Amino acid sequence: MIPFSSDQEIAAAMPRVLAHLEADRLIAYPTETLYGLGARPNEAGIEAIDRLKRRDPDKPLLILISELSMAARLGLEVRVEAARLVGAFWPGPLTLVLPMGDAVLPRGIVGPNGGVAVRQSSHRGAMALVSALDAPLISTSANRSGGVPLSDAAAIEAEFGGPSELLVLDGGRLHPSPPSTVLDLCGRVPVLIREGAIAWSDVKKALAR
Repeated sequence: MIPFSSDQEIAAAMPRVLAHLEADRLIAYPTETLYGLGARPNEAGIEAIDRLKRRDPDKPLLILISELSMAARLGLEVRVEAARLVGAFWPGPLTLVLPMGDAVLPRGIVGPNGGVAVRQSSHRGAMALVSALDAPLISTSANRSGGVPLSDAAAIEAEFGGPSELLVLDGGRLHPSPPSTVLDLCGRVPVLIREGAIAWSDVKKALAR
């Protein structure tokens, strides 16, 4: 377990964390909503998360990005609705499912409609991670599939038994928070997939501007 709360702790941890990720190993890290399990979004990272969580590999994973331009750099299609919502709510708990466009990405992060779920976290540690990696980071709740999301690092270590492939970043106990709101932007009109920390009514107001 590595301290990961203050700016100094985050900076000190970063070389070890990046080396761990670049070896296609897993991290548990704090976000503004819940602790997440993370890896680089490649086949090895996706398979490792599926094994650890005992999750259905057909269920797509979302990725954290540093800004909307990273989504465009990956080849995802960024429409005007996405830019409008990002201006209103990012960084923060809004997940956008964007069309694949020209992107070539692993099956594990591509949904059945050809969309990819992306978010920019407002947690300073998560933001620093993605910026330092200069690449997307998988984000899925830190719990066994179907279990209760965990809110502190000690509970994560107890749940997963401290496997050597999992590096736990201790950002302290997180306050109870709804998960991110998820919006699908792959069709002709935005579709609400899950209402979470951001109200659907606020999303509709932002889209109408």
